[in-house]
Amino acid sequence: MNDLINHDTVQRIWQAHKLGAVRTIQPASRGMNNRATVVNNSCVIRFDLLDLPEVCRYEGEKLAYERLRVAGIPAPEVVALDVSKTLAPYHYIILTRCEGRPLIDDWPDFSAAQRAELGRAAGRYLAMMHEITFDGFGKLSRLATEPWPRWYDHVEDFLERFAPGLVARGTLEAAVYERMRAVIQRLRPLVDFTGGGRLVHSDYQFENLLHHNGVITAIIDFEWSIAGDPAWDFKLDEQWDDDCPGSAQYIHEGYTRVRPLPPDHRLRVWLYKLLHHLDSVDMYAADPDKRIMLVWSQAEMLRALVALEQET
Repeated sequence: MNDLINHDTVQRIWQAHKLGAVRTIQPASRGMNNRATVVNNSCVIRFDLLDLPEVCRYEGEKLAYERLRVAGIPAPEVVALDVSKTLAPYHYIILTRCEGRPLIDDWPDFSAAQRAELGRAAGRYLAMMHEITFDGFGKLSRLATEPWPRWYDHVEDFLERFAPGLVARGTLEAAVYERMRAVIQRLRPLVDFTGGGRLVHSDYQFENLLHHNGVITAIIDFEWSIAGDPAWDFKLDEQWDDDCPGSAQYIHEGYTRVRPLPPDHRLRVWLYKLLHHLDSVDMYAADPDKRIMLVWSQAEMLRALVALEQET
């Protein structure tokens, strides 16, 4: 564990929240931006190592879990959230531990029938999630203080947050940036709506779905969740099949049995793929060891841009 996140720190936190003695701690096997630790085999504490200078991402995650549990969607229960940094140098959230393993780890071992059922269940839960509504748009962590009044505002902000800086650093050609702006302007009628968004996970993949004996037990990692367009969650549909072959078809089947997809769904998904890969380009451009991922993300971003230009 990080020297600043040790047994003594966890014990101090447990005492502060009246959770008793810390008998065992075990690092979780996954998590890139969050240090996750299983405590006493009953709770999971996650520390936000990104430490971004804005409202804590876990504020949105807490809201998401509360709404999910009310809707009957399997998710952890929030035991505590602390953004004070008085007991630890990072924000942290304590969740009940849900039984199960990431679905991605065991997909190859499932039978064809099990894969179909799990994929359809993942689609049903995604559709149920998208029935949860909010009054504004944008990051759940900022809805109470800085909601976007229109979904287009979030889309435009996403582009302008990353693209100009990438152009300035020479990672993105200015001409490509202008093409992106032109495409988004042409598609504005599709995404310029008001009335509030739906609960969107933003990282809905099989690493974040837990199962036990072939039954989904929890959907986790909602720190990037937003109130927005449900099509935003389909931007990873190709990754679904890459990680778990054949799963995308079953997710679509399960989803559409609960919630129909609009006629322009595919066009919106391409738009959100464009923004998703733009985000990845920004992330990998800052890490010289991620050159291969940067090149791949740039290629995927351009592929999405060309697809949009051809369809519009």
